[in-house]
Formats: sequence, C-alpha cells, structure tokens
Amino acid sequence: MSSRRSSGQSLVEFALIFPMLLVLLLGFLDLGRAIFYYSSLTNAVREGTRKAIVNHTYLEEAEDGTDLFKLPCSAEEPADPLNDSLRCIVYRRSIGLQQEFDPISDIVFVITTNAEDNTLYETVQITASYCFNPVTPGVQLLFASTCNGKTGVLLTAQSRMYVAPVAQ
Repeated sequence: MSSRRSSGQSLVEFALIFPMLLVLLLGFLDLGRAIFYYSSLTNAVREGTRKAIVNHTYLEEAEDGTDLFKLPCSAEEPADPLNDSLRCIVYRRSIGLQQEFDPISDIVFVITTNAEDNTLYETVQITASYCFNPVTPGVQLLFASTCNGKTGVLLTAQSRMYVAPVAQ
C-alpha cells in the first residue's frame, strides 16, 4: 500500500513541476530567438551604414527621400547597384526578419553634414527597430510595448559611422 501511495505522490509532484519546466524551456527558446533577431538587426544596420559611408550616392538619396522610389525591396541583390537604396540594403541583410520588417517605418536615417560646407557629409546614423513577438506565456505582460500598433518587445539597433573622406 505504501508503494501505491508514493507513485501517486510522484505523479502529483510531476504535475506541479512540469508546467514550470515547460514555461522555463519556452522562455529559453524565446530568449534565443530574441538574441538571433537582435543580432540580425544589428548586422543589417551595420552593413547599411558601411555602404553609406563608402558611397555618397546612397547618402544623397536617403537625405532627399528619393530612396523611397526604389521600393519595394526584393530579397535578391539588384544587378545594377544604382537601383539599390540604403533601406533595401538594410532590409536584405536582416536575415529572418523580412516578413514582419517594414523598410519604410522601421528604418530611420540621421545624416549630419559639415557646418561650414553643407555638402560635405560627416556622419551617418541608421536606426532600425523590430517588434519581437514572444511565444512564452506572460513575457508580453512583463516586457510589453507598443511598436507600430502591435504589442511585442521592441528591439532597436543603431549604427553610427563617420563618412569616408574619399566618399565626400
């Protein structure tokens, strides 16, 4: 009779511990996904900033808004680099984010020019944000923010570089 009672006790203990272990496991998987998405976003922003500091054509288009005419962005690199824009470069480099990543509203450019000569570029700063939706129950309640009308965890990456003198 005591062995029957102890097997019932084990079953009750398992039933109490299993949901906590499951939530913990899902939390670790979500953390891994969030780190992957943040790393991808950071890399995309850095690559876009690198292209901008080397080629001032991208800077001119981003500054006057003509890069918006080269949208929508495709996942493939264009054969002619003149048909590309900084937004599309950041979009293509954001591996795994393309389905929910909007190149128009999620990417912001800040381009500074020389105070004396307004045609010389000094720095380029690209900021991109992504709304991460965790699958673990309760995480959105803890870290909830509103990003572009959706509820999720806002991931933001930023890169700032000085423009190469050759590109000026």
